[in-house]
This record gives sequence, structure tokens and C-alpha cells, in this order.
Amino acid sequence: MKCECPDLITGVCKWNKKDITYWEEMNFSGFTREEVKALYDEAWMTWARVADFNPRRVDSADKANVVAREAFLGLALGWSGLPCGVSDNAQLGQKYKSNTRWTKKALLETMRHEIGHALGLGHMRGTIMSPSAMGFDKLTEKDIKEIQERYGKRTSPEPDPDKLDKEEFKIF
Repeated sequence: MKCECPDLITGVCKWNKKDITYWEEMNFSGFTREEVKALYDEAWMTWARVADFNPRRVDSADKANVVAREAFLGLALGWSGLPCGVSDNAQLGQKYKSNTRWTKKALLETMRHEIGHALGLGHMRGTIMSPSAMGFDKLTEKDIKEIQERYGKRTSPEPDPDKLDKEEFKIF
């Protein structure tokens, strides 16, 4: 996988809150909408299982901190904005290559990588955050160390990504 995010990020880049909302609308050949939704949720949960933040799927793009869409990309399979110095209600964009033949494994790996960027991680060789991260089906110790330095270790039960924008979860 080739990634278009910069290799060097200066300073600590992260959200200054624990509840991070997301929304995606992506359709890829060979996948149902439900399969894409489940893969994107799982990619968020990969990070949330080890770090103390709560990803929440919301029901519209205007309520989301991270908005993922498919796009025509050149060599890169994905791209994500970074939360460096953003306000709590900022919205970052993510793009996933529409003009490629995805496998489930490659799409999930790419989603995990780009969500890592959306959480503030830069590129790190030999990890899921490597600029060419194909082949990493789980987080490495270095990935876990970096995400926990930003958000702390998970101390509460895993969040439920299926909880939509209900009154008790509103953050805006």
C-alpha cells in the first residue's frame, strides 16, 4: 500500500477528546454496503481495543469528526487528514481508492492504516503505520505504544460502534 500522508509529523498529533465520531459512505466492487460498514467498524475497533478513546458511528457526515469516502487516487490506496491542532468538532476527510480491486484483507489493512492517521499517528517502519503497510493484519507493539502515548491504555469496556448518534452520546 502506498500512502499519501507525510512521513514526518512534528509534535504530538491527537484529538483532545475521547469520543471520536465517524461516518463512511463507500461502495467497492465485490463488497456489499454491510460488508464495507463492518470492515470500517472493525478497523476503528482495532485501535479502540488498546487505547482509551471511544469511536462512534453517526448517521450523517455533518455529525462526524472523520468522514470517509471513496475517491479516484493515483498510486495511493488511501489518504487521511491528521488531527494536529484541530478543535473538538473538527471534521477530517479520508479517501479510499475507488479504482482498484480490493480484497477483504487489503481493504481492512488500508482502513486500519488510514484510521491510525486520523488518530494522529505518522508513518513508522515495520508497523501497520508503515507507508507501505500491506501484510500487517494486526497492530505491532510499536503501533500500540504510539496510540497509547496519545490516548492512554483502555481502562473501560470496549465501545460499541453500532450506537448511533443517540442523545446520551452527542458531543456537539
